[in-house]
Amino acid sequence: MTARQELVSRLHDIGAIKFGTFTLKSGLVSPFYIDLRPIVSYPDVLKQLSELLHRELTSIEEYDYICGVPYSGLSFASATSVANNIPMLIKRKERKKYGTKRLVEGSQKPGDQIVLIEDVVSSGASLLETIEDLKTEQLGVAGILVVIDREQGGTELLRAEGFNVTSLFTVNQLLDLLVEAERLDEQTAQKVREFVQDHQIVSAKDAKRRHRFTYEEKIEKAHHKVSKRLLDISLAKQTNLIFSADVTSKSQLLQLANDIGPHICALKTHIDIVNDFDADLIEQLQAIAKKHIFLLFEDRKFSDIGNTVKHQFVSKHYNIPQWADLVTVHLTAGASLVDALADSGKLDDTALIAIVGLSSSDTLTDLAYIQRAMEIVIDKKEYFSGIVAQHDLLGTEAGLLQFTPGINVSAKGDKHGQTYNTPEKAFSNKATDLMIVGRGIYKAENPVEAAKQYQEAGWQAYLNAKKEN
Repeated sequence: MTARQELVSRLHDIGAIKFGTFTLKSGLVSPFYIDLRPIVSYPDVLKQLSELLHRELTSIEEYDYICGVPYSGLSFASATSVANNIPMLIKRKERKKYGTKRLVEGSQKPGDQIVLIEDVVSSGASLLETIEDLKTEQLGVAGILVVIDREQGGTELLRAEGFNVTSLFTVNQLLDLLVEAERLDEQTAQKVREFVQDHQIVSAKDAKRRHRFTYEEKIEKAHHKVSKRLLDISLAKQTNLIFSADVTSKSQLLQLANDIGPHICALKTHIDIVNDFDADLIEQLQAIAKKHIFLLFEDRKFSDIGNTVKHQFVSKHYNIPQWADLVTVHLTAGASLVDALADSGKLDDTALIAIVGLSSSDTLTDLAYIQRAMEIVIDKKEYFSGIVAQHDLLGTEAGLLQFTPGINVSAKGDKHGQTYNTPEKAFSNKATDLMIVGRGIYKAENPVEAAKQYQEAGWQAYLNAKKEN
């Protein structure tokens, strides 16, 4: 028995790889489950794994440190480091708020090259997040070692970004080895293969490099008709600006909508913070939207259990689907929230936008949430226009849009933890499709002139990114 066969058999023995029926946190029902965390309780398995990781490390010519992706990869990096006398760094999930306030612990210096070690890669989100953090510390990535590649698009996404990714095992290789060892029947193995193929978190078919999808291409592939309408407006008005009117009075909201309307593709509201809300406000907003040709986007962030959000959605007071083209949801309640909203029968003309990543510095939308949220969005994409996120999570999924908040030409933060990106930065990373700007416009001395500035900057940033393909 080879070292690889022996390790896979031991992973099966300790329940790190299971087959059956498993409801994932995203709500999906999966025929298999991978959880490598129990390995720390089995020193012999951890040793076997570290030996295979070290064998792959020898093929990477130049690097200064290894680093486990927090927190799952930390134990594997530690075992490999100690057994082979390899220097290691510890990456925190968030920067310390006291003492040295470090994000990466160790004796590194700017320019050092790091090999990242991850347990399982699905969407690649945790690795992309870690890579961004290493960049802020002026550290490079010499390579990425993954124990198991779930073959759901993440590895292709990372390779398309130019990173050297090596996996000890793909899911299909695991299945082959377990069938060969007579630990798994071929029928079950085929069921798993089909599940993986049908549930690509990042659609990375034949992706040899990342591609900036044009608005025309996205219109062609859009899963929801509201996305097509939004992009049609963007092209016609040459704007990718969504104005976030976070104001509390009816008169101010209507005035801003009318003044800023010519420069935007959508108006984002928080209708429940308008102190003097009434039905007339909705009628006037709809009239202004029709006059200036933009969509209405209610940032409601539904996040309760299904039965509750269904009633909130169609309540007589706000009756959101009657007027809003787009509405946001948090997916903390899982896929049942989406199912409940779909049961209302109102998602044909109102598309959902999932809040996957926030722009506040201490957001709790961590990597586990991001991965589970993306699984739900991809599985139920017919109800979604897209996602709100700070990093590229869609990969080559052209049927969804990425909305990026926290855009400001100054790129400075505020005292409440808000962090900003410039339009140039947001579009240059090939992630952003539409940018959301609030205070940069309505707090400006001349909001109309500010809106014009953002419209021009956003459109030029899109055109520049398009040319770089």
